[in-house]
Amino acid sequence: MKATAVAPSNIAWVKYWGRRNDALVLPTNSNFSMTFGPTKTNPEGMHTTTTVEFSDAFDMDTVIIDGKEADRNAYDRTVAHLNIIRGLAGVNYRFKMESRNNFPYGAGFASSASGGAAEAYAASEALGLRLSKEKLSVLARLSGSGSAARSVHGGWVMWQKGEREDGEDSHAIRVFDENHWPDVRVLATVLDDKVKGVRSAEGMKESVESCPLYALWPSTAESDLKRLIPAIERRDFSTAGLIAEYNCRALHAIMLATREGPKDRPLIYFAPETIALMKQVHAWRAEGLEAYYTIDAGPNVKVICMKEDEATLTDRLKSLPFVKNVIPTQPGPGARLADEHLF
Repeated sequence: MKATAVAPSNIAWVKYWGRRNDALVLPTNSNFSMTFGPTKTNPEGMHTTTTVEFSDAFDMDTVIIDGKEADRNAYDRTVAHLNIIRGLAGVNYRFKMESRNNFPYGAGFASSASGGAAEAYAASEALGLRLSKEKLSVLARLSGSGSAARSVHGGWVMWQKGEREDGEDSHAIRVFDENHWPDVRVLATVLDDKVKGVRSAEGMKESVESCPLYALWPSTAESDLKRLIPAIERRDFSTAGLIAEYNCRALHAIMLATREGPKDRPLIYFAPETIALMKQVHAWRAEGLEAYYTIDAGPNVKVICMKEDEATLTDRLKSLPFVKNVIPTQPGPGARLADEHLF
């Protein structure tokens, strides 16, 4: 009863922020992402590898992330998620789970998305649950990271918000595969590799409950989504890039307008370097080097460009004194099983 899965991270071009049902992780708006895949200069891509084993020989549940025992929040989330999977399989065996990321964990690069998808796939496979991609996407969503629903699939992916109260119609679908537009590049630019101070799930809850602008967000995101999908379909880079960049700024406007919650903290994910790089991308675009940015809940910037500008932009990014690393990605495949286990 042991299996290993590898799941990619992803970047939303139209963001998910806010839940209509916290327990079932149901979003207030549908959203759209590109799955991070490997490139010639980065053959590893950005992914999480997870091994899960169930056994009656284990006397406790164990969760290891990047070589260390998980903190209490991560441990509790994992146990709650695998309780769902144990329930589906009708077993009560204890488990050991080990997960490794090949990119910064908890820093705004959607490690919870790749982690949740890999966890769902490995655990369900270890217990003999041969799930469809649709069911696996629902199960990944229940990891606590809604974006994990998207990391099950490759290419260009939409997470449908769904309408049902039980959430069974809230799952991701692949809209275009990874070969639809292979020349798109997303340069994941590392400015700060530390774990962010406010988890996305906590931040979005505070926005829903206290941001006076939040009522505008679902319709804004859905409108952006309706314009983005046709732009991706016709491979209109300028339109798609502008929509992604605007949607990102709209999201962070919601965050900035969120009232300080019970822990008396403003919801500001940007660092000074984040703003500096945003302005730099605008300056490069003004001089004719077409690039756009998008930023999740964290300080790190993802620079969007086309293949022909990848080398130039990578060099320019690396020349900036506050850039720690640049990880190139392109549309890639979804989650898969692996034969080699972590333990």
